[in-house]
Amino acid sequence: MNRFPLCINLENKSFVVVGSGRIAMRKLAAIRQFTDKIKIITKEPIKEDLYDGIEIERKTFDEDDLEGADFVITATGSRERDEAIVASCKAKGIPVNAADDREECDFFLPGIIKRGDLVVSVSTTGKSPAYSRYLREQIEDMIPDNIEAILDILGDLRGNLSSKIDSQQERSRIYKYVMLMLLKLDDINEVNIDKIIEAYYDEEIGFSDERQ
Repeated sequence: MNRFPLCINLENKSFVVVGSGRIAMRKLAAIRQFTDKIKIITKEPIKEDLYDGIEIERKTFDEDDLEGADFVITATGSRERDEAIVASCKAKGIPVNAADDREECDFFLPGIIKRGDLVVSVSTTGKSPAYSRYLREQIEDMIPDNIEAILDILGDLRGNLSSKIDSQQERSRIYKYVMLMLLKLDDINEVNIDKIIEAYYDEEIGFSDERQ
């Protein structure tokens, strides 16, 4: 099964989620980190106050519900109903994810860590969601609490270095040095990037002197 991990811009893309059980709501929670353009179709009880901004239709699914959908997730709790929804989606060329039927899935929802602009995903292509969850938790423990602020600084630095330093190799060395220094700091509110870059050049000069 050849599954290529692809980051897709979900702006103006709509999801239809059929079902409101535990699996459906877990998948909903994942995609809701990226878009609120979601419609839930279910006849089962659902706590609507938990899903502000999301359209909820209390009804049985029919093919008209696919109108305008870019992606569909079906987790009705009934294999027969899920298979019928999958068939309808495939007939219309709409990518579909079906609970507990990895062979019929056009896409998977990986284990996701999202911290601002940092997005990490882990997938076993449906073979072991438990291991995906375990590995995601291990990775999450490695990420510093202030990663969002660090990425903001690094994003600005990348543009500044490109406009000031011609050598790609030199830019890469400076960027890596600053990144590693930031990751060592607990508080970066008062950090001075120019001073960190000065320290980089001081170390480079010292290293050159030692080699001589």
